[in-house]
Amino acid sequence: MPPVITCAAALNPTINVYGVETLIDRITYALNLDSEDIHFAQGTKTYFNKCLQDLFDVYLHKYGTTPTPHDTMGTSSSGTSRDVNLNLNNEMLNEFSKRARGITPSSELGRYIGTNFLAFMPPTVFKEFDILAWWKTNEASFPILSAMARDVLTVQASTVPSESEFSFSGRVLSIRRTRLTPLAMEMCTCLKDHLDAMERIQDQTSLEDEIQAEEVIHNNEVDLGISEPVTDEELAEDARLRSSSSEDNAQE
Repeated sequence: MPPVITCAAALNPTINVYGVETLIDRITYALNLDSEDIHFAQGTKTYFNKCLQDLFDVYLHKYGTTPTPHDTMGTSSSGTSRDVNLNLNNEMLNEFSKRARGITPSSELGRYIGTNFLAFMPPTVFKEFDILAWWKTNEASFPILSAMARDVLTVQASTVPSESEFSFSGRVLSIRRTRLTPLAMEMCTCLKDHLDAMERIQDQTSLEDEIQAEEVIHNNEVDLGISEPVTDEELAEDARLRSSSSEDNAQE
């Protein structure tokens, strides 16, 4: 797992560092990763903690030292739940109570790691936990870590959204549209979407389809010398590629 993933998980107060270490142990056992290296889990946890500390040091250097505020995390809830979705809540509570290590209370990262946030969190809150709202609320208590969370939690855990966006853009940019000026390209795409919306056919068409006005606009830009003309061969090849792409998408 990339460090950005484990660090992001640690910045979830319902998981924290102890939770990440517990998950590393469980993944190691489930995938039998310690069969060849019995120190695999410990080495992975050591590397994770080093990455988290190094990242914190970068932000500490950038934002400077901060005073140690008095945290107000709400009231503790002694209620329990049999909801299977809250198993992780109980596991993290148990893990936190079992683990104890020396943590410098003056360190913001140390205070965060050493605070049992789940003890102040009712199961219902855990089940619908809003991590962004939590960091917004506790920004004053953990100013440096909140800046870390703001940056780290925006990192996509998957490349699917970005790849999908590039794929979609490639289909929208036809050969004629690539010759239009950026302003005309944006205008034509928005106009098509607007016209489809007026006819309530957005679910039946896509932005890939050009509108008749695009050819007129492109010809005007060619006459003005601000766009390159398109040959019949290029248009035919573009149509062939689009047809092939549509068939592939239908099969998927």
